[in-house]
Amino acid sequence: MHAFLIVGGTKEKREEWVRKTLNEMNVSSFDYVKLMYEEGKQIGVTDVRSFIKHLILAPSYGTFLAGI
Repeated sequence: MHAFLIVGGTKEKREEWVRKTLNEMNVSSFDYVKLMYEEGKQIGVTDVRSFIKHLILAPSYGTFLAGI
C-alpha cells in the first residue's frame, strides 16, 4: 500500500501529477475511486464510508486500486 500527500501548486498541477503517477503504476481508469466534493461544502461521514467501501473491492483490470 502506498500513500501520497500532494500539497502546493495549482489544482491542475496536482491532478496532472496524480494522472502521471497512476499511469506509471499501471492503474486503469476503472481501478480508481475519487472522493468528490462540492466547493464550499464539507465531506461527510457517509461520503467517507462509501469511499472506503469502494477501496475494499478488488481492482478490475490491474493489480492496484487507487483512492483519490
